[in-house]
Amino acid sequence: MALTTFSDLGLDTWLVDTLSTMAIDCPTEIQEHCIPAILQGRNVLGGAKTGSGKTAAFALPILQTLSEDPYGVYALVITPTRELALQITQQFEVLGTGIDLDVMTVVGGLELMQQVKELARRPHIVVATPGRLLDVIRTNPEVIHFKRLRYLVLDEVDELLSNAFVDSVHEVFQALPKKRQTLVFSATMPQWIIDRFSLPSAATSHSNEDDRSDAPFVHVCQSEQTTVSTLSQQFILTPSRARHAYLYHLLTQDTLRGMLTIIFVPTCRDCEQLRLMLRELEIRCTAIHSKMRQKDRVSSINRFKSSTVKVLLATDVASRGLDIPSVQLVINYNVPLYPAVYIHRVGRTARAGRYGMAISMVTEDDAPSVLRIEERIGRQLDQYPVEEKKVMDKFRQVNRAKGNSAVQMYTAKFGERDLIYKLKERRQGRAARSVRALSAKPSAL
Repeated sequence: MALTTFSDLGLDTWLVDTLSTMAIDCPTEIQEHCIPAILQGRNVLGGAKTGSGKTAAFALPILQTLSEDPYGVYALVITPTRELALQITQQFEVLGTGIDLDVMTVVGGLELMQQVKELARRPHIVVATPGRLLDVIRTNPEVIHFKRLRYLVLDEVDELLSNAFVDSVHEVFQALPKKRQTLVFSATMPQWIIDRFSLPSAATSHSNEDDRSDAPFVHVCQSEQTTVSTLSQQFILTPSRARHAYLYHLLTQDTLRGMLTIIFVPTCRDCEQLRLMLRELEIRCTAIHSKMRQKDRVSSINRFKSSTVKVLLATDVASRGLDIPSVQLVINYNVPLYPAVYIHRVGRTARAGRYGMAISMVTEDDAPSVLRIEERIGRQLDQYPVEEKKVMDKFRQVNRAKGNSAVQMYTAKFGERDLIYKLKERRQGRAARSVRALSAKPSAL
């Protein structure tokens, strides 16, 4: 008989009541299969599309066992982006209102030494990006208290094991106890990760009654690598040198104007320059990218969530885990090389059963990428109708705005502040190491 309530999954009454106050009464597929396995003490791998409740699937059992035996750093959650880390922290705080929970976020863009002081207090749950956590481990190893760590969670594991993060993640592992419960989740779960998790098939993992309690458990929802039916997926053909003009044309269309829109761009510099260009063209927008200060990134997200600003320019830091159900339109200013990135991007709209649109700007070099995407999602993209004459009529105006934005970027010395901040953190790290070295010397007295 299928489990239909959170009580059936083995959750305590206080957690069920907390969920009920949030109008959450029935578990999703990923929660139904993974929560009991986690409560049994098994290592778990879970794959499900964005918006399917993956965070609650690991947060709820962690909070239940923490309430029974609270001590020190109980769980470490590693995730690839700051925004996702902050979002996971918020979900832990909301779900853990029934206990005296101490959750801490360890991410870049915030004061390193302040985070070190907070870690010294031994919070129950640490949610971290791998780069900043590794900075703390290297510069202040004495404040890391992971000896009694019970849970390690790798969220968006396919990204964490990519070339951008894998070395940092492996180095972090060296500071963790070998005996721990490992929980691995992602919206896209490649087969090689499933194989690495030591289980040949997810299909039999939850139905095999002979499985030992210490065997890894895997459940990958069948729809985890596709897009939802309520999403309209289209493309426009554009010369690469005219993409900025086509983008402006899209944003000024009567049918699209006013939609809550995320525009994905390839680099931080593209993101900032397009923000300045659109401002010159009197389109209110904000941006989020890794060269922004953390408080500015949070401010941008909040302004966008509240619909104070309708257009958000973003690099792929926003493609995973950003949960804003009211997003109506996603524009891919560039076609991503990998279908998984495309799926994560367009997954920011058409959430929770809503209708959404995704429009990709396809240049002369993008045909192979589009074919890979269409093969992965099992359908062809539809062509969005564009009157080229109307685009060309705007080209001179847009080109002038683009030139002005380039001048502003040069005048503001874009990227220089980020370099200064990194140098400052390095000096702080060297100072901390010097203090430890001096304190380790025997007293001359």
